[in-house]
Amino acid sequence: MMRAVRLVLAVAVLALLASCAMEATWTIDGKWQKKDGTEVVEFSRTGMVTVTDAGATASAHYTFADTKHLKIEMGSLGALVLKVSCTRDKLTLTNPEGVVTTYSRIY
Repeated sequence: MMRAVRLVLAVAVLALLASCAMEATWTIDGKWQKKDGTEVVEFSRTGMVTVTDAGATASAHYTFADTKHLKIEMGSLGALVLKVSCTRDKLTLTNPEGVVTTYSRIY
């Protein structure tokens, strides 16, 4: 009986650890400026992303497909899935063609 209880507890702990490992340890919320450029991208906690460059602004909804991929809904153009890497001050987005764009956080 005691062995069964230990086994159940071990499985529960492993499940908890696995779920924690899948959570992102960073936040994308806030403003980011393109490295060597004027483009500013702002991610809100409500799931909106706004891009501003050369006086033009565009907004779209975003979600995370998983901890490494960002999905941006572009209306009639469909969805764009980008590979994402984020630290406190650096955001890197890679498009499906492999083009990498780097941003720095604006405080």
